[in-house]
Amino acid sequence: MATLANRRKVESGRIFNAYFEAETYQTKVEKGRPFGAGTYDVTVEAFDFNGKTYAILDYDHFNGHFSGFKDKAAVYGLSIAEIK
Repeated sequence: MATLANRRKVESGRIFNAYFEAETYQTKVEKGRPFGAGTYDVTVEAFDFNGKTYAILDYDHFNGHFSGFKDKAAVYGLSIAEIK
C-alpha cells in the first residue's frame, strides 16, 4: 500500500498553483503509528502533478475553518506530502 513521504508546507510556486488547477480525488494511504506500534489506513485528498501524486494534509486559509472554502481567494498555504 502507498505511504506518505515527508510533510512540507507550500505557500506559492508550481505545486501550489497546480492544486487549484488539478482534479482532486480521495485515496487510501498507510500511516505508521508512534513508536513502531504498527500501521493504519487513512483516506486523504490527493492530486497529480508532474508525474507525482501529492496528498493534501492541511490548509492554511482565511476564515476557511468556518466556511469550508478551498478556493484560491481563501487558501494561502498547503501542507502536502508526496505519496510513494
